[in-house]
Amino acid sequence: MAISVKEIGNDPIYGREIISPPLNYNFELIQNLINQHILDIANNTAQISTKANANDVYTIGDIDSGDVNNISSVTGSKVTTALDTLKNLIDNIVAGDSNASIGIYKFNDMINTNSYVSEYGSLTLFAGLIATLSVANINTGSSTLDITDGSGIKNIKKYKSDGTKELLTGGEIYGTIILYYDGVDWINLSYNYKVGNLASLNTTEKSNIVGAINEIDANMLVILENTGSIPTTGWVANTGDYALKNDITISGILATDWIDIVIDKDSHDIAGDAEICPTVTEGTDTVTMYCNTAPTEAIPFKWKVVR
Repeated sequence: MAISVKEIGNDPIYGREIISPPLNYNFELIQNLINQHILDIANNTAQISTKANANDVYTIGDIDSGDVNNISSVTGSKVTTALDTLKNLIDNIVAGDSNASIGIYKFNDMINTNSYVSEYGSLTLFAGLIATLSVANINTGSSTLDITDGSGIKNIKKYKSDGTKELLTGGEIYGTIILYYDGVDWINLSYNYKVGNLASLNTTEKSNIVGAINEIDANMLVILENTGSIPTTGWVANTGDYALKNDITISGILATDWIDIVIDKDSHDIAGDAEICPTVTEGTDTVTMYCNTAPTEAIPFKWKVVR
């Protein structure tokens, strides 16, 4: 017997109509088709359930964040509520919060000296705040800063070499400097103590600096230069290749120095006649010269010591 086809329902997954087949179809085949269709529905439902995870990125139609469950640590059962919570926290960060990260403030005072004043809106001073201070006048002694927030006038100090703080003495604030508020004082981070006031160093620090300077001086290339004259008198007998020698005073030289002597260009004939030795022997404040015959005229020369 044949029965006409009619609609019996809608497929929620594929959007197709489900219709009944003619009764003369094989019932086993019909049962298999129904079972397969049910399996397809189950598989697609499982995929939707798996892919609708907040940590994955999938497009599943238009999903409202208010319908997605929030599994983060931020307060709110839905994602929309959690986002609103975060926004509220960010909007209400203030300088008084201990963990506030609000950048670096800039203070200016182009009028005062030592007692600096700079207004900065609704800023509330807190420990850990970093700011720059630009001034027109270099400090001449101990200095303060008032940012007119109600916290009062605060000292500006500097760190000593041992990490302790001390008042400024003058010359530490100029142009633009970096300040750090430690909860009690402003600290001038732009100030390097070692190039500051040496008078404030303790005995050990002073000794270390002097030692370093002496070491540099001992290894430094030092050039001394002046003029002199080879005399006609004062020559005495010498043993060796040259018959005569003469100790000529040149103040300031050492026995360890190397001295270079250049004879005046107009005296070379006189030096040649005397057979002046081109080599000399250095001593403390003296140079020993050698020749075979005493010069008939004084011979001017220039000398230079490289130490």
